[in-house]
Amino acid sequence: MAVNWAIETSSLTKYFPLRGTLCGWFTKPAQPVAAVDQVTIAIRTGELFGLLGPNGAGKTTLIKMLATLIVPSSGGAVVNGHDLAHDQEIRRSISLVDSEGRSFYWRLTARQNLEFFGALYQLPRTALNFRIKEVLNLVGLEESAEMPVYTFSSGMKQRLAIARALLKETPIIFMDEPTRGLDPAATRRIHRLIRQDLVERQGITILLSTNQLWEAETLCHRVAVMHQGRVRGYGSLSELRSDLRIREQWRLVVHHLNPGLKRQLEESHLPLRITSQGNEEFLVEWEAGAGGEADEMIGVILRGGGKICNLSREQASLEDIFDTLTNRPGPGIGQSQEPGQAREYNQRGNPRVTNPTSSQVKRVSGVLRLWPRLAGAFLKRDFLEEWSYQLAFSIELLGIFFSMTMFYFLSQLFVQTVNPYLTPYGTDYFSFVILGVAFYRFFDVGLSALSNRLREAQTTGPLEAMFASPTEVSLIIIFSSLWSNLFASLEAAVYLGLGKALFKAHFGNFHIAAGFVIIALTLVCFSSLGIIAASFIMVYKRGNPLIWVFSTVSGLLSGIYYPVAILPAWLKHLAYILPTTYVMDAVRLCFLQGYPLWAMRRELAILGFFCLALLPLSLLAFRLAVRRVKVDGSLTHY
Repeated sequence: MAVNWAIETSSLTKYFPLRGTLCGWFTKPAQPVAAVDQVTIAIRTGELFGLLGPNGAGKTTLIKMLATLIVPSSGGAVVNGHDLAHDQEIRRSISLVDSEGRSFYWRLTARQNLEFFGALYQLPRTALNFRIKEVLNLVGLEESAEMPVYTFSSGMKQRLAIARALLKETPIIFMDEPTRGLDPAATRRIHRLIRQDLVERQGITILLSTNQLWEAETLCHRVAVMHQGRVRGYGSLSELRSDLRIREQWRLVVHHLNPGLKRQLEESHLPLRITSQGNEEFLVEWEAGAGGEADEMIGVILRGGGKICNLSREQASLEDIFDTLTNRPGPGIGQSQEPGQAREYNQRGNPRVTNPTSSQVKRVSGVLRLWPRLAGAFLKRDFLEEWSYQLAFSIELLGIFFSMTMFYFLSQLFVQTVNPYLTPYGTDYFSFVILGVAFYRFFDVGLSALSNRLREAQTTGPLEAMFASPTEVSLIIIFSSLWSNLFASLEAAVYLGLGKALFKAHFGNFHIAAGFVIIALTLVCFSSLGIIAASFIMVYKRGNPLIWVFSTVSGLLSGIYYPVAILPAWLKHLAYILPTTYVMDAVRLCFLQGYPLWAMRRELAILGFFCLALLPLSLLAFRLAVRRVKVDGSLTHY
């Protein structure tokens, strides 16, 4: 009978490269660290498979490779019929429970977090609310659904992580220490959920990583013991006992053990221990590899006139097996490929799949239906987070008023000096600078919003959870800064509205179509620069020079606070290399002079060129950055 394998690995290996330092130029480079080394295992469909090992054994790295969050150095794997190159198909068919419990938005409630991730999982909106209620009830959090996650204990966060994994109803679930931090009652509840509901009733395949030996012995059909990156042995407990040849412990309590019988037992080929317990009772202990030796010993005692009062047999526990495997040298036991496991491997070391199974995940179909749903989910997430900081929100709006007042008084001080340079724009300095400051917010947000979001997601944990979803990385990029861009538009409108209402700023009858085109090109151009900046931060984690250099140079040369015409000739040439300069020129011609599109064709054409060049470059840079952090295993590092 053919065996259906849910997960297969073949010589799966991960070496983590060591980052270079200045000292590395003068010293011999260190060897890369082998976190997972030549792992070959096969997990049956519907099996609860345990992954055991001490801290640092490579369990989490192995799970993250199978979840496509870390790129292997060599070897291959097949998950639900898809090799690791088909990462999106794998992410549709798996769920992941992390061990840290910090991969949530802490200012949002449990329900709001699950609603956001449900959208990323592309679950139908009509069924999502019912499913959220169902999974919260399964993990015992139904009464805490409306509480912010920052009020949760570590155990509650862990149960919420399990609830999130159950949202998708996938055929495979990876659980990395799912009961970490749980109290005994919650642990028993999760164990019943895993074994009885998920495995026995629903037939879900579960790969469970744990360093609690009793948990694996209680739950798992088979286990693999990892140590120093290698699988030292795997199989059922009986298979491991047999492979390791761990002998059973036998104990007999014998009455009427006469001296002749005692001498006969001591002369046996078995290494016996005979201990007197008083009242003519003796404890006879020995180790045996099979029941036949015990039968032989019992026969000798009975024929010699002894009376057996009690008999017990103690098999090797998982703890004994674990200690034996982790303390022995060599590659381990039980790692040969099982029947049906062999696959054809291509030159890259990944298995070549001829008949991949279809995805079993229910999801929203069609890009046109998916985009509005994702946009709404990201906007709701960011609005709720911002609204939870109401004081900061109010202070930011108040800052706009103070900034505007400062520029108004400044314009009164320098009005006679600056006016000659403003003739091409037909306005006063206050109207000139308010437009510059208002639209500079688009530049500031486009350049730094995504970087800040990614840094925050790396710090608090949700980044890895988002990238483990079936949603394309490019869509996550696009929608992560959507709220920031909308808020920047609101700030620009507040600047212009208050400037006109309170300080009598002079804005002409601007051309509406031209204004929307300028804003669209500005967002695309600056957001592309922001994606490049975010790529840098994702890889190097901090110290992004791109944002600092570009912000400083643009603020100095692009005509935000004063006309470019006031600059020396050599700086003017440098200014017109920057896209910000063309944005500021187009904005002022449109809003101050009312120029239509055709009258600004030069500025708009140059902005369009910047957009066409920067957008594909930024998306490529981000994909390379994601690939790099998956190779480095540093997706959640910061």
